[in-house]
Amino acid sequence: MHVRAECFLHFRARRRWWYASSAPLLGLSWFVTLKDVLGIKPVKLDKDPLKEKVKQSWLHRKYGRYTEAVQVLEIALEEAEERKESLPITRIYDELANTYYEMGSHDEAIKYFQIVVNRLAVDEHMKSFSVAHGALVEDRHVVDTHGGVYTDPLALFGMSLERYAHFLVTYRDETRLREAEEYMDEVMKICYQIYGASSYHTINVLNNFGAALILKNRFELAVKYLSIGIERILFVNECANMISGYYCNYAEALFHVGRKEEALEWARKAVLVSKSEEPRVQRYAERFLRDLERDAKGKRTRSWWLLW
Repeated sequence: MHVRAECFLHFRARRRWWYASSAPLLGLSWFVTLKDVLGIKPVKLDKDPLKEKVKQSWLHRKYGRYTEAVQVLEIALEEAEERKESLPITRIYDELANTYYEMGSHDEAIKYFQIVVNRLAVDEHMKSFSVAHGALVEDRHVVDTHGGVYTDPLALFGMSLERYAHFLVTYRDETRLREAEEYMDEVMKICYQIYGASSYHTINVLNNFGAALILKNRFELAVKYLSIGIERILFVNECANMISGYYCNYAEALFHVGRKEEALEWARKAVLVSKSEEPRVQRYAERFLRDLERDAKGKRTRSWWLLW
């Protein structure tokens, strides 16, 4: 099936969750991005040897020295287990999962992803913060009330689920697609709880997962997730420079499920929105629309790639 390989994986100047590599939906460790990407301060490890070991593992991964990274993390894991500190242990397991993922050792990656998910069983975590007030009314402002103590493990749980969902979509067949969908549905619940339905983080999660699905020809599911943010994105100031790309992704997914007129409509909107962007974005949106119009008429164009 012909796909205009335009899927926009959105990046900022800061280090983001994914970068272009042999595994395009993989890359940067989520441990280091908790504060910068999510705005949540992780458990501080200042003046702690664990922090230095995790930093060493990042450096090894940066230069492709994955065996060395694993060795450092295994030592760090032993130290964390000796101290019986639950969250640092879980974070190191997550680092191991990401390292094996980048190595291409998928069986090991799955094993550690599952460990992380099991350790961060969200029901058990949330029970700690559900306090009865009279007639069993939950605290509706647990994020404000408890701050990082509440959000840090919950965010890590959501990120682990999200990464595992990407893994299943990218490296497993359609028999695991329903499982990936269930994980992402949970991720969206967590996003809403921590950030709200209309936030940069929520829209970015939707866009990147939608792009991953398009690249694997899972268009129905791509429409499901991209449609969640298609209207909300206009109300998030931080998302201004990704609107055109988001519209193109949505148009691509719509086109392949037979909703061609809607796809063309969103592609035209992408062109209009791009007028306020740099020339590169404008050219891209115009070319995308032109190719989509040709495909709608039954004329095939060559597949091409541009990473946003």
